[in-house]
Amino acid sequence: MNAVPIITGLGLVTPLGRSTQQTWRALLNGQSIHDHARLESPLKSISRVTGLAIEAAREAVSHSQWAEHLVAKNQTALVVGTSKGPIENWIRSDNLEIPVGGSNFGLAQLAADICEHIEPIDGPALTLSAACASGLHALIRAALMIQKREVARVLVVAAEASVHPLFLASFRRLGVLPPPGEPCRPFDENRRGFLMSEASAAVCLESSESSSRAI
Repeated sequence: MNAVPIITGLGLVTPLGRSTQQTWRALLNGQSIHDHARLESPLKSISRVTGLAIEAAREAVSHSQWAEHLVAKNQTALVVGTSKGPIENWIRSDNLEIPVGGSNFGLAQLAADICEHIEPIDGPALTLSAACASGLHALIRAALMIQKREVARVLVVAAEASVHPLFLASFRRLGVLPPPGEPCRPFDENRRGFLMSEASAAVCLESSESSSRAI
């Protein structure tokens, strides 16, 4: 019988709040973004998208209390979902040299950096890219890993920080951006377009057999 994955921790960094609770309260109060929302990372030594990802991951891992409930070695995995990864690093014309070995370049850099800053990730580290569905695909892949008993728990992180003139111009040419000042309300039947935003989300998944801390 397959194992059942459960959620034991959440983390969220958005233009509406730097935590799950802050963002949720803002949504309940009817807040929304009115412009392309660019976020600054608290970690200046790494890419902005990585900083946002680590911030959300730390909240989720703390919420899940993983440090207090250790599992067998190599049983904690990471699955990252991102459309563009550290875009501001690899899009620069003066930064096109691939590192020796070529393993931590482009999209792969995000997962590598998270592993260095988040404990205890000692199992597989995967990166999935499926445009706007990247985060959902990462969550599905993580759930399958637990169902098939490949690992005992998985940290799932989805992050984007790509409010960049190149992409803004591309979406503007497609005609999918709203008029200036229009709020972003994706579920409103009268919406007139979407705004680009930067954010990160993290979910801690565990097997129901090894945890009683579902949320």
